[in-house]
Amino acid sequence: KLLSLGMYWGYQVRKAESIRTIIENCPFDDNNNNNSHYHHEPKYDLVIGTSERGIAYNEITEFPRFRHGLIVFGGLQGLEKAFEHEQDHATADKLFNYYINTCPQQGSRTIRTEEAILITLSCLREKLLAAAIN
Repeated sequence: KLLSLGMYWGYQVRKAESIRTIIENCPFDDNNNNNSHYHHEPKYDLVIGTSERGIAYNEITEFPRFRHGLIVFGGLQGLEKAFEHEQDHATADKLFNYYINTCPQQGSRTIRTEEAILITLSCLREKLLAAAIN
């Protein structure tokens, strides 16, 4: 899946019982994270939650350097609904390094997850590429 150009064509989709499970059951073992400002000790260097209640993506000038990034999408009722099922009543500021809205003037009540994935990857592409450690 990795090309000689160092670019990955595609993404992985995982289903989990809770948001915390998504973050903690990371498939990567090579965590070189020395950033003490994270609210958790992720194997992911960068954890982004998406929501219409997040800050507008264009307010973020850059992401910190990262080796493994994770972008979390909610269902039709958003990530906020998923927070209700967290045992420790976790919130966005405890789980994510960034909680962003990639479609701030969406004009519709909901965006389907498959649409949100493409919108988000398109909006964040340049910033993610600039911060990624190969």
